[in-house]
Amino acid sequence: MNRPFTISTDWLSCENGTPEVRATSANISMALGELLATRHQDEWSQSVRSSIRLAAYPLAIWFTSNWWRLLWEPSTAGLMRAEATWRMAHEMTAVGHGFIWPRLVFDSDGQRVEVHCLPSPAITREPIKYLERFDTSVSIGDFERAMDRFVSLTISRLGARGLSNTDLHGLWAELSNERGDPDSSRMRRLEARLGFDPDDAPDNLLQRLTNLTREAGAAAIDEIAPACAGQHAAAKFSRVLQLSKSAGVPGKFSIKLPKPSSQELADDSEPWRWSKNLAREVRKQIGSRKKPLSDRELADLLSIDPEVLEDSTEKSTKPLGLAVLENSKGKAKFIFHRPQRTGRRFEAVRFLADSIIAPREDRWLPATDAKTSRQKEQTAFVAEFLCDIDSLVEYLEGDYSSEDAINDAAEHFGISTYAIMGQLQNNNVIGSAASSAFE
Repeated sequence: MNRPFTISTDWLSCENGTPEVRATSANISMALGELLATRHQDEWSQSVRSSIRLAAYPLAIWFTSNWWRLLWEPSTAGLMRAEATWRMAHEMTAVGHGFIWPRLVFDSDGQRVEVHCLPSPAITREPIKYLERFDTSVSIGDFERAMDRFVSLTISRLGARGLSNTDLHGLWAELSNERGDPDSSRMRRLEARLGFDPDDAPDNLLQRLTNLTREAGAAAIDEIAPACAGQHAAAKFSRVLQLSKSAGVPGKFSIKLPKPSSQELADDSEPWRWSKNLAREVRKQIGSRKKPLSDRELADLLSIDPEVLEDSTEKSTKPLGLAVLENSKGKAKFIFHRPQRTGRRFEAVRFLADSIIAPREDRWLPATDAKTSRQKEQTAFVAEFLCDIDSLVEYLEGDYSSEDAINDAAEHFGISTYAIMGQLQNNNVIGSAASSAFE
């Protein structure tokens, strides 16, 4: 469900702090639709309130400094969330400045921003205790507009109080110039997807990625960049280039379906539903009954030998899986990076999904661990394609908590237990613990 992100301010007088803090002191409330992130218990007044006394200036500085990363940097299978640099750019508690901020985490996939709200720890000495816990999302456009309104409002407040040459003014002017220049915006977006602050990414790496656009496709580069994020990004990218030049497994895509428009996917508040319906359509097209698909049936979809999907003794050191289209008729080579059979089956169908989802200009079809919208669409397609929810529910017969039952289902459908649990959670058969990854 799409919930608009709103930040409301009720300006207050203040005599403490820097001039910028005094000028922008306010009762601030933050909401995602009807979900109120700033609802808290005030120990001093022994009351529960919906807005909290903070200062707009440090939050506006944080939004502006982390603008590109907040909008375009995805997390990577939980790994990026553990890194201090990711947390400083995506968790509101990093705003600091002596204030107790709501425990909000913003996790963009390039189309939507997942918002995770956590309550204050049960045991805390702070006089302010935030009460709400929720997981929701907002479209990337709505999120950007909310930040824009808030920063602009803060600058107007500073001007009204006689402050017109603050650090925020300088940062905002620089950011406005970047947003207005398509080339600068593209570079900043690419830096963010690599996990870097503005101007911190190696120039040579950005140039190498840009130069690959004609061969791989612009959207494919956006998917490859997060797979190279973190330490040794340039070395990881070199490994991707080496991977693309390897022989791979020759094959061919046999499924032909109309590609969705980018606007069609962006307008869908739950794009995984589109992927789920697409998986059902493909199953219908290949005439498959509601039964687990064999390795032979999966291999035939890519015109490869079923033995390719068996367990491999090869040590997995590849940064991603990759299919490279060699002509317009679907001929391709497939480079798997998962060694286990279940992982290879999953990856094979991810390649199939991406051949339908990816823009026509993309010749490279990456399967990565990054939590971008395209990778999410791939995995949602695969889960429904290999293990449709109706068949899974029927097979488990209501036993969703037994480890033996989940293992049996994974063996039956030929996918991992992790994928089984994901299907049950995504279809609301069992509860999700999405925010636990941030605690």
